[in-house]
Amino acid sequence: MDRVELLSTGVTPELEQRIRDAGGAVSSGDTGVLVTVNVAHKREIAQALWAAGFDVLHMMPLRESLEELYMKTVGSESGVA
Repeated sequence: MDRVELLSTGVTPELEQRIRDAGGAVSSGDTGVLVTVNVAHKREIAQALWAAGFDVLHMMPLRESLEELYMKTVGSESGVA
């Protein structure tokens, strides 16, 4: 699954629930609020953050870890998921 991480200056409780309903995650960090969502929802969530008056400080694609890639490749070959 392709995911993207957005760093925002804040998030409303309603928007946080919307993000979670879309399969995303929200966590507070030292420099803002980290929002992780499926890449298919990145524009929708960024626009919702801007509409709520928050800034999107960065948006960065997240790549699978080597372990995730290995398990996806080897696990599917051995029948283990």
